[in-house]
Amino acid sequence: HKLHCLGAPAVATDGGVVAACQDQVIALSPEGNLRWQVATQGELSAAPAIGPDGTVYFGDDSRRLSALDGQGVARFSFISGAPIRGGVAVRADGVVIFGALDGVIYAVRPDGSLLWSYQTGDAIVAAPTPPPRTNEPAVAPVATKPKPTTAPVAAPATETVASAETKTKFP
Repeated sequence: HKLHCLGAPAVATDGGVVAACQDQVIALSPEGNLRWQVATQGELSAAPAIGPDGTVYFGDDSRRLSALDGQGVARFSFISGAPIRGGVAVRADGVVIFGALDGVIYAVRPDGSLLWSYQTGDAIVAAPTPPPRTNEPAVAPVATKPKPTTAPVAAPATETVASAETKTKFP
């Protein structure tokens, strides 16, 4: 039977793909062939992340942050205080950052030990923003206002406008 994958797949530096699907983590070659498939302890709700050394990280409903090496062999499992529904991000030094439904932001070392945690005011269900890749700006450059032209600009046949309001709370 076909598995349902909720989160976006992660792309490895070699072009391979890792996907979190129901209670399975699946690794595919750049050509789309199955490399390995591993059953997890709980249901997966978000995308996995791939660390700088090729380690695959993911959280699940059993409260576990799990780490698998490039062959799908378990490296460690860290138990958080609640299910992990959002994705994870990996810093350049290999520290994994994620949030859980207990409202805690966790930082876990590459060996699976807790580096620090921070209690927020509510459950965390979204993924952290991963750090920029080497030589990429942390934010997009600011657009400059175009110079006026004398020729009229044709309107597009259809136009979609998306907007979002972001509220940030700091302690």
